[in-house]
Amino acid sequence: MSRAPLILFLLIIITGCTASESKKPLVVVLSVDYEDLSLPKGGENLEGILAMLDRRNISSTFFILGATAERYPENVKRIYKKGHSLGLHTYYHNFPIFSRKDAALIGGIYNRSAEVEWERSFKSPDAFKADIEASRRAVQLALGREAEIKMFRAPSIVVNWVNNEVYYDALLEEAIKLDSSTYQNFTNPRAYYIERGVVVVPIVAFESRLDNYRKSLALANKSARAKVPFHLALHPQNLGPQELAELEDFLDVLEARHEVIYLPLEDVQSYYSTI
Repeated sequence: MSRAPLILFLLIIITGCTASESKKPLVVVLSVDYEDLSLPKGGENLEGILAMLDRRNISSTFFILGATAERYPENVKRIYKKGHSLGLHTYYHNFPIFSRKDAALIGGIYNRSAEVEWERSFKSPDAFKADIEASRRAVQLALGREAEIKMFRAPSIVVNWVNNEVYYDALLEEAIKLDSSTYQNFTNPRAYYIERGVVVVPIVAFESRLDNYRKSLALANKSARAKVPFHLALHPQNLGPQELAELEDFLDVLEARHEVIYLPLEDVQSYYSTI
């Protein structure tokens, strides 16, 4: 299956994996931020991503911008017809930030202007809730049906640093039941937790980390030991044919080393509640 056998072989040797070893269970969650605006490569790469998910029989969650649903409704339909679940990612990739102080914090983290971050922020919970409603309508119009869409991811996972009760209250008021906008904290690892009535499933890594296989593998091993999902968030615009082949190589390594269970994001709570 691997398109880079040498990389796969070396990684198996590095990690000491042999056929006789007892494999540790590892839950792997793949989610996708589909956010074509000025990044048309996301649409170009979508076919390869969907084919890869088909080959490996993986159900994923696609967090979709309202503007993407408006501009590329056929892509949204194809994702949904393939059996993948849908979440919201705001309409234009704006931030659920409600104070200049938090905008400055995010600006410092991403080395960007605090004023620019404030300009792309909602500034109030009401504006944020209105955006959720507009984004949901855009996705439903793309699908041509009133599908339930109850998951959300904040752009740039800003909630990881500006987490506050108002944010989760706004989600709950807009019928969002699951949020995935924070990093896994391995000091206190949790498969999921509840904030103000919203289920939160943390992210472990993004596909950009796959340029360092050993670091990504260490995070997966850490997830297995902590008994939490290795949740890898993907961006189609970053996954051309070469990068997608490298991602599959990485999944091959995980499957060689672990007893991998692929879960869609929305099944994390029920799975971990029963083990």
